[in-house]
Amino acid sequence: MLALLSIIAELKQNVIFAMEEPETALPPHTQKRIVNSVREKSAQALFTSHSPYVLEEFEPAQIKVLKRANGVLTSVPASLPPTIKPKAYKAEFRARFCEAILAKYVLIVEGRTELDAMQAAARTLSQTDPQHFKSLEALGVAVIDARSDTQVAPLGNFFRALGKTVFAVFDKQDEAQLALIKAAVDHPYESHMKGFESLVLQGTNQNAIRRYALNVVADGDWPQHLTPLMPRAESDPAALTSALTQFFSWGKGSGQAADLLASCTGWQEMPEYVARCLYGIFRVVEPAPPAPPATPADAPSA
Repeated sequence: MLALLSIIAELKQNVIFAMEEPETALPPHTQKRIVNSVREKSAQALFTSHSPYVLEEFEPAQIKVLKRANGVLTSVPASLPPTIKPKAYKAEFRARFCEAILAKYVLIVEGRTELDAMQAAARTLSQTDPQHFKSLEALGVAVIDARSDTQVAPLGNFFRALGKTVFAVFDKQDEAQLALIKAAVDHPYESHMKGFESLVLQGTNQNAIRRYALNVVADGDWPQHLTPLMPRAESDPAALTSALTQFFSWGKGSGQAADLLASCTGWQEMPEYVARCLYGIFRVVEPAPPAPPATPADAPSA
């Protein structure tokens, strides 16, 4: 294909090439090679793509996000995401923004702990109660780590400007910050407390906490410096919660809260806030069918 394009480019001047999905059945390095080869040989090149490896070869000003609604195709120019400096664009773009730019729905969370935990909880609930929950992947919801509660609102504005439906999960906020977030996202879910790990430990069923803690010890994953706090079968609930608080603090961002939620046997064992958020997202993406009209009392029976 590249040889043919090269011949055409040599015979013609001011060639415009248009290519659909250059990533199909190709590894990342080949996708990049094709994109850059076509660009070198043409006066203008147009690509449609769902590949982050293709997208990151272009500056934000060269990208348009397409959306079809009611049979009408529209485009919105992309821009540099908030807080991202041009020099760090490529590394940040693939890791944090590509999936969200390509998705219809975006869930913004405050940090890596929440990112891992919400995804793990959704997967578990989709398996234990598929009538009321689906995994975020199955719903087409991209999750992005804002890395700070102060960045939730700017990212919400950024993705809404691209035509996305935006959800946000975040800690308890002061009135001013909460107002900014509510104005920036479509579906805000504020926690009743500060600290996601604390919310998980206080809201998860004690049977699940005990089961998880003992499994961590049995698997040899309990850190040596926390040996005095090591959970045991006879540990009382307060001791278990205190031990896991230290354990989560030591391994912050390493997925321990996600592992705890993934070990739950259903929504009854999970924090109510987590289950409520995930059910709310599910019902926005896949609304419940309308109830059948009520039958008049005097209607003839079948």
